[in-house]
Amino acid sequence: MDKENSNIERNLQDGEFLNVIRYTENKDGKSFEATFSNEAAGNIAVFFAQFFKMGFPPARQVDVPSPAAAGSEISHSEQRTAEAGETDLERLDRIFKRKDDAILLSMKNLKAKNTTENQVRVCLLYLYYCQLNNLGDVSRRGLYDFMRGVKAYSDSFRSWVSRNSSLFTRHGDFVELSFEGQEKAKSILNVVFDDSVSTAPFVQAGTRKTNPGSKKPGSQPVFLSELDLSPSNSESLDSFMKRHNYRESAAQLNLLFVYYLKQIRKIETVDKDHVFTCYRTLGLKLPKDLYHSIADVISKNRWLMNISDLTLTSEGLNMVEQKMRLK
Repeated sequence: MDKENSNIERNLQDGEFLNVIRYTENKDGKSFEATFSNEAAGNIAVFFAQFFKMGFPPARQVDVPSPAAAGSEISHSEQRTAEAGETDLERLDRIFKRKDDAILLSMKNLKAKNTTENQVRVCLLYLYYCQLNNLGDVSRRGLYDFMRGVKAYSDSFRSWVSRNSSLFTRHGDFVELSFEGQEKAKSILNVVFDDSVSTAPFVQAGTRKTNPGSKKPGSQPVFLSELDLSPSNSESLDSFMKRHNYRESAAQLNLLFVYYLKQIRKIETVDKDHVFTCYRTLGLKLPKDLYHSIADVISKNRWLMNISDLTLTSEGLNMVEQKMRLK
């Protein structure tokens, strides 16, 4: 028996359990192994506690029971389940499932009290699921497409996103949860998997019977406070409007606003809230019905298409660039 194995055997006989760290890396290269006693582990913990000023108690010994003392070896997964329950990722795997390249919502009941709360929970848990699985950046359009696919998308949801920007971190047109958003997602998971929390039934969006005409489509647009229309690194909306010749009709204003947002600012998803924000920022009189004024630009003028994700048509591009631009 070599000296190293002899020392290990002697330590085990003396009742001191050795901690082992092993590191390997493919392929056929890099290997590292370290063994240290419980006392050494305690010293390491104390050192790093002082270094990071985390306020750990000045213990010099960490009690780590040996397999013999415990009676049997407990796997990491069994220990984790006994001590802390499922991980967040394991819980999320029960809520979502992947089929081919698509992510599906497999758990329909997230114990929400109403439709908007359910949409919020789906959104935050979906982004948290993507982050924990390292699925890459999620674009705002990709997020909204997912929400539409699971029937959890509405104007009230978009309004909620605008009002709660602190829950998200944006990188251009991509979005992920901020630290605050991750903490919110974790608290939602705790509620969803808490057996003491009763199921709260609610009426899904689009299933509640209402009096026809009691609420018009797209009513009550939202001012997007995070939309900067006077950026330091791009042309302002006011400057852009001054470069164009137009009548202050809803049709032409709507067209110019969408052109500015899509072509100048390169905003991926534009809807009535963006148009509403442009009117308010410039102090212009709003149409009596903003939603239908945009719908008219789509159906009558044919300058725009897709009211929930406004896009310029070739006629709209030509109108701005050939007929409205000042020489």
